[in-house]
Amino acid sequence: MIAPVHSSRRCVHGRAAWQRVLVKEAELDQAFAGGRIDDAGLHRILADIGLLQGELRYTHLQISPAACLAPTRSPSMTGYAA
Repeated sequence: MIAPVHSSRRCVHGRAAWQRVLVKEAELDQAFAGGRIDDAGLHRILADIGLLQGELRYTHLQISPAACLAPTRSPSMTGYAA
């Protein structure tokens, strides 16, 4: 069962986080396509994408923790086994 009140706000936050990931991915694509990427720029964009992906994953795990550990997805299958 999905948590009633706060889940809709988390879903909105998750969609916003996903949009930010897509914007950063587009920035990376454009930098490569334009031939204007250097090592520092590449590192910065990839670090930004990694941070955003972490926020997105955190939001998804908060939406319905029980669903993440449903019988079809045991902790060992998700990579979070103790």
